[in-house]
Amino acid sequence: MAMMDRNGALLKHNASVDRLLGDDLKIVHGRLVSWNRDATCALDGALNRLLWKLGEVKPVVLPRKVGRPIIAYPARLTSTPYDCFAPAQVLIIFADLDARRRIDTQTLTDAFGLCASEARLTCLLAGGASLESAAESLGIAVNTARNQIKRVFEKTETHSQGQLISLVSQLIFSAHEIVKSQ
Repeated sequence: MAMMDRNGALLKHNASVDRLLGDDLKIVHGRLVSWNRDATCALDGALNRLLWKLGEVKPVVLPRKVGRPIIAYPARLTSTPYDCFAPAQVLIIFADLDARRRIDTQTLTDAFGLCASEARLTCLLAGGASLESAAESLGIAVNTARNQIKRVFEKTETHSQGQLISLVSQLIFSAHEIVKSQ
């Protein structure tokens, strides 16, 4: 997350943005700059539209030289009446498509009544592991994993790993939904 002032300059950013900084995304003279000029122009344009209240903005795709792009979701801070003297005017939430998002096993236990071993297996599957590699990681037999996943399907009212992963992914809020709720 990054907070921008009324001129589009970076005021603050968190550790997640720190991890994104490098060859693909930099801070130059107080501004966020992509290695891709078009992406930098798109981000600046989105910030200007927000700052000048020229309407909604779309997410901005910031391509990487290698890997999946970073998606920037700029939003005007609207929780208080407009104050041109308030330091922060715009918030940008970044989605790193190369980052592995993890779901908390306790969330799965609370949401679906999974036992700890079922929740751990579900987390591995949601992270992209196959049933066989998840079983190996957990130190259980593949047949045990199959029995556990059947119980997970029953408890989550899903019928396939694809449906389960889709359901679990809904527990991980996308940055876009967070921004829209502002």
